[in-house]
Amino acid sequence: METSLLLRRDMTSNIMKQSYGFTLIELLVVVAIIGTLASVILASVNNARKNSRAARIVADMDAIAKGWRLWQADTNTVFINENTYGNVNADAPCHDEPVLSDTDLFSDASGTPGWNGPYLQAIPLDPFGREYSYDYDSDTWNPPGNKWGGVNIQIQWCSGEGAEYLELAPLIDAAYDNGDGADLGIFKWDNSAPGGYGILLAPAGNQ
Repeated sequence: METSLLLRRDMTSNIMKQSYGFTLIELLVVVAIIGTLASVILASVNNARKNSRAARIVADMDAIAKGWRLWQADTNTVFINENTYGNVNADAPCHDEPVLSDTDLFSDASGTPGWNGPYLQAIPLDPFGREYSYDYDSDTWNPPGNKWGGVNIQIQWCSGEGAEYLELAPLIDAAYDNGDGADLGIFKWDNSAPGGYGILLAPAGNQ
């Protein structure tokens, strides 16, 4: 009787261990699987965020370029030298290009006949909250030696900045130029700080 009772207890104990117990190896395997899944999900989220930010910058620059083309159609004039416009972009004070909101896109800052703006309804900010800049020094685009010649729409940064922008550069370059690199095509960038990147609006002011 006692022997039978002990056997039943042992069997019950073994069944419970098999049903509810986990060995250390099993726990480590579960933790490893969870860690791998978390890494995959995090990488996927980061890639999606980068793609979204790059697409936002492309959309902003396309809208800005369209605004300038509308301004050209109304005024029938050449692009204005950047010195005509107002303040240096406070988001990148190490550069001397004016902030986009001080240009003819939003008010008749240059006093050009035919102005019928504003040509953008709101001041565009990039995904990191920085305003775009207008670059035209009455020079001519001649890559790769003078890749910033001509009229450009730019995002600029100063020393110690730019890392978050540079990781998006290849994605934006793929959208504009099929990935031809930093110095060629419509989209260009500087792999340095201070630096910037942007699109070519016109190779020269009269185009």
